[in-house]
Amino acid sequence: LGLVFLITLGLFQGSFSSALMPLIVVGLSVIWLYGTMGYLGIPLSTLAGSVAALVIGIGIDYSVHTLNTYRFHRRDNSISEALSEAVGETGVAIVATSITTISAFMAFLSGMMPEMHRFGLIMSIGIGYALLFSFFLLPSVFVLEERIMRKIKNSVTWRHEF
Repeated sequence: LGLVFLITLGLFQGSFSSALMPLIVVGLSVIWLYGTMGYLGIPLSTLAGSVAALVIGIGIDYSVHTLNTYRFHRRDNSISEALSEAVGETGVAIVATSITTISAFMAFLSGMMPEMHRFGLIMSIGIGYALLFSFFLLPSVFVLEERIMRKIKNSVTWRHEF
């Protein structure tokens, strides 16, 4: 996660909040994935341990694409219009890739090895969580970031008037 943070920090030209937002999505995806594994009684193994890295790699793409499109449209539009445009533009592509990736990992369920069954199931759940958090949590974080930045700006402006 630290390496992903540094890469996204460079990608978004030093914007700390823009680098942190995708990490929130993938971090929660991994936490929920392992929580689901515990709830369903799916044991940890070496193959199941590598799932976190794969979910981070796939989930970060969803978040970065949505974030980049949102930042592009936010220059000229309000928050709600920018969110609508970002989810509208990237949504179909992200859902399509998620469905195909989940389907590909579900193909592991047709194999004979139980460990491969678990791997396919766990990866499918993790990608599903990354998709859900990218569509429902990330836009909420955008709105919260705007509100927090506005409050900070108003606070700094008020102090500079003295």
